[in-house]
Amino acid sequence: MKEEKEVIHLEDGTTKTKQTRKYTLEDGFIEDDYFLMEDKGVYHKGYQIRKTTTTNDPRVVRAFIKLFCLFFLGIGVFLLLIHQMVFGIIFVLLSIFIYIIENRKNDEKEKEFVKKPQYRKEDRQVVDDFKKEIKEETKSTFSNAFSKENGKQFKKIFLLFYTIIVLLMTVLFGVFISWLPASFVLGLLIFVGILYYLFINYLFRH
Repeated sequence: MKEEKEVIHLEDGTTKTKQTRKYTLEDGFIEDDYFLMEDKGVYHKGYQIRKTTTTNDPRVVRAFIKLFCLFFLGIGVFLLLIHQMVFGIIFVLLSIFIYIIENRKNDEKEKEFVKKPQYRKEDRQVVDDFKKEIKEETKSTFSNAFSKENGKQFKKIFLLFYTIIVLLMTVLFGVFISWLPASFVLGLLIFVGILYYLFINYLFRH
């Protein structure tokens, strides 16, 4: 495995770290981490390139905090709409709590950066550029392994197995526990499945 790491120090005081890992057949079997998730116990052997980009820029971190919390808030609102009040309130409060705490931490870090005249707190272009960079890296990393043709077959298998899992879990919850939590599980799995399908549909679009 060949690893390359590049740390870029920008004029506004922030840093960007780019890491590239190149795997070959000689590396043997390595654990998969497709779709931003690690498949424990699932291994891959062959040529593969993994790229990651991180930054300490508070403007970028703040944008991703909002995105993360909005995701959990959306789940909470969805649960409230299907009358799962307890779980809905938990998700809503959790998203608000995480947003407040992480935003305060981020604001404290930003105080050091604003001392530099090159750092502009309201510069949205920095966030947009970082998003574009992540999209391009993701595209280049997955373009070969996740072609449009391969995607058709994967989506067929995914829809088949996910539908079986959803129905099986719903029936098991309904028979052995209660149909009320079963309806919650059904709604949650459908919501998660739609998000995941949209995600893989985006990856397989080329």
